[in-house]
Amino acid sequence: MGKAYGNPAVERNGIDVPSKLAVVGFDDLPAAEVIEPALTTVRQPKLEMGDYAINMMVDKLEGRESGIKHKELSTKFIVRESA
Repeated sequence: MGKAYGNPAVERNGIDVPSKLAVVGFDDLPAAEVIEPALTTVRQPKLEMGDYAINMMVDKLEGRESGIKHKELSTKFIVRESA
């Protein structure tokens, strides 16, 4: 039987992950690969997000209008054992 990722309701009811309940996380933390079952997750481009944020702050501090109002960055869906 799969683990319930610390969810008391799932554990109490004996719900098996992933055969009865799929679990998906967000951010693809390092632990996602090593827990049992490995967590399916969405990976964000954190460094690219940080670069845009810093550039926007520098523009603001220097009194310039940032050209970035909305920026859509690509994410990646990492399928592992939990879904």
